[in-house]
Amino acid sequence: MNRREKFKEQLKKKSKFETIKSIIMSFTATVAAVVAVVVLVPTSPVAKIESVKAFTTDIVYQVNVTDQDGAITNDTLKVVLENQSEYYEVLLEPGLSAGSFSNLNPNTKYTLSVRYDKGFGLEKLATETIQTMEKDGAAFLGVSIIDPNYDYYIPYQIDIYYTNQSLTYQNLVLYIAQVPYYQVEDPIYEPYLIDLEGTSSITLDVMNENTRVLAYLEATTTNNELIILDELEFQTPLSIYASFYVDQIRPDGFGVSFYSDYSSTTEISYEVVIKQNKQTIKTVTPPQFEEGTQHGESLWIISGLRDETLYTLELYATYSDPITLQPTTRLIETFEETTISKFSYTIDIKDLIDIYEVTITLDDPGHNYQIANYTTYQPSEDYDMWLDSGESPFNMIDNVKTATLIISKTYPSPYYIEIYVSSETDYRYYITIQTIFG
Repeated sequence: MNRREKFKEQLKKKSKFETIKSIIMSFTATVAAVVAVVVLVPTSPVAKIESVKAFTTDIVYQVNVTDQDGAITNDTLKVVLENQSEYYEVLLEPGLSAGSFSNLNPNTKYTLSVRYDKGFGLEKLATETIQTMEKDGAAFLGVSIIDPNYDYYIPYQIDIYYTNQSLTYQNLVLYIAQVPYYQVEDPIYEPYLIDLEGTSSITLDVMNENTRVLAYLEATTTNNELIILDELEFQTPLSIYASFYVDQIRPDGFGVSFYSDYSSTTEISYEVVIKQNKQTIKTVTPPQFEEGTQHGESLWIISGLRDETLYTLELYATYSDPITLQPTTRLIETFEETTISKFSYTIDIKDLIDIYEVTITLDDPGHNYQIANYTTYQPSEDYDMWLDSGESPFNMIDNVKTATLIISKTYPSPYYIEIYVSSETDYRYYITIQTIFG
């Protein structure tokens, strides 16, 4: 075989090798891609059967379900009562639920369970076995908010089951205590006499103060003994105290006052979403100001926006719901505001021994500013103390606005002077244009 034929044979072998190498590399990449796909399965909810009581033909339950990973979706959580020949179910929501199964067979064993549909089968979160029997007693059937449009007080309805066919009890009293988040002393209970057998309800106005409600049913036996038949504890929905106001309107954005009062142990984070024509433009996080800040120090500036443009500002709070532990985001405040037109200025500051003579020339096409102002402050560790202030109206000369400020500089150092322009008609139209430090 001559050299030319040997070279051709080597090329054929190399081509086969490159083809095999390409196939192997392609297969390896495909395997790597498959391995890289990770399915994150949320942690299952946690359920606890707080109470289950059996009577002649009724079973009353209290269950509490928390869902830290937000795994529960609509109609995937239920409480089931069953035996070999019977099956009953009721859909649940996360949190505390109370209810009953009625018209059951007497002297019959049942299994009560809380179940969650993962999407590929039901998972039992909690189980308890109980048997119906002839017995006098009482239990909490349920607790619910009557009107979701509440303000300072939350209207609740508490449902109670009571049976006393064997006359075991002389009376039944419901005791309720409200414990707002700031209360440190022992709870004070109010009594409510329950005088009707069967199912009854009471309505209760609960303070919207991140309040715990403690309740129990106490009966007096024919032997004058006091016995607690059932207990109930629930928490009002998280009340968020946060304020959000647009205190300054600028050509490039807004100056915002933000305040939050943490009235519970729940950690809350806030963010403001800025939208234009329902489209999100930017999302910003409020800063945390120290106590004692005042005037411009506590103003949060949202900038980078277009002039003469309508924006929607939405304040959201994100937290773990203290009742269900579910991650929750809630809209707190919404404002619509329009930025003002652009302006330009020149400023001339003359140092005249005891005074500053400040002349401002303003090009303000939107005529948003009519007054030149100054304020003098003396800084300190706690807060900045006001020393002096003054103003001068702009005069229109040859279509140009001009104003002059005469500012005293006889104060002991340190001090600083804020020079700003403002509006006669809208207090939110103002902007600082110069700061002098003395």
